[in-house]
Amino acid sequence: MEDPAEQPRKTYQLRTTEKFERANARPGEEDPAGRHDVRAWRADQIALESRAGTSPLPAPAPPPVHRRRRDCWTLLIANNLGFGAAAYFGQANPLIFAGGLAGMFLGSVVIYWILYHIMGRY
Repeated sequence: MEDPAEQPRKTYQLRTTEKFERANARPGEEDPAGRHDVRAWRADQIALESRAGTSPLPAPAPPPVHRRRRDCWTLLIANNLGFGAAAYFGQANPLIFAGGLAGMFLGSVVIYWILYHIMGRY
């Protein structure tokens, strides 16, 4: 058995030439054969579909009614009223006051993030 230390070490390098057949033209060049022209292929498909009487793309559906904005404002008002009341009535205690302000800020950011970035449209 050979010792792994005696085996030749692998060397890696970048290739400067292509060792495969290109299916498409390089960026900025035109394919002389025109074999893989996607736009021409799609135009042929649309022509076939129109001759068959089928619509290539259905009409887009109207956008759904979103309740996100209403829910966002409801949650923001409830959050800020609760933590704002704690901050207002707890002004004598700096810990309660700071907690109320922090709750207003963090609650607002979290509500926005959850409703507009994490949840899907509903």
